[in-house]
Amino acid sequence: MTTTTTKKPATKNAKSEKPAKVKKEKVAKVDFLKAVDSSLIDGNGKLNAVVAIGEGGWVPGTHAPLKKAAFANDADYLDFSAAIDDMNAAALTKKAAAKRAQAETSRKFGDPKQKAAAKRLVKMVSAMEELKKTLAEQGVNVEDLIGV
Repeated sequence: MTTTTTKKPATKNAKSEKPAKVKKEKVAKVDFLKAVDSSLIDGNGKLNAVVAIGEGGWVPGTHAPLKKAAFANDADYLDFSAAIDDMNAAALTKKAAAKRAQAETSRKFGDPKQKAAAKRLVKMVSAMEELKKTLAEQGVNVEDLIGV
C-alpha cells in the first residue's frame, strides 16, 4: 500500500499574516471663508481684512490653507503669509535651541556610556537634594549626618 503526502502550498507573503495597521482617520478641514464672520468678506467672496492666526482666527490644523486668490488685495495676503512665516520661524528656533543643547550635552559626555552614567548621576543628585530638603523639614541636621 502506497501513501502519498502532499505539501502545503507555501504562502506567497509571510507579512500578510500580520494584522493590518490602523490608519488614522483624516478629518476634513473647514473652509475658512465659510466659517469666518461675513463682515470680513467682500461682495466677490474674498477676504478684505487681515486674518488673525490662532484662537479666533485661521488655525493651521483646522482650516484649509488660504491661497492668494482668497484675498481681495495683495497686502492682506502678504501680511497673512508673513504671520505664517513668523509662526514657522518660532517653531524652528525652538527646535534649533533644543538641538544646540543636545549637541552641548554630547560634547560634554562623549560616548553613550558616559552620557548614560551622567544622566543617572544627575537623577541621583536631584533625588538626594529632595531627600535632604525633606529631612531638614523634619528637623534632622543633614550636615552632621553625612559629615559635610
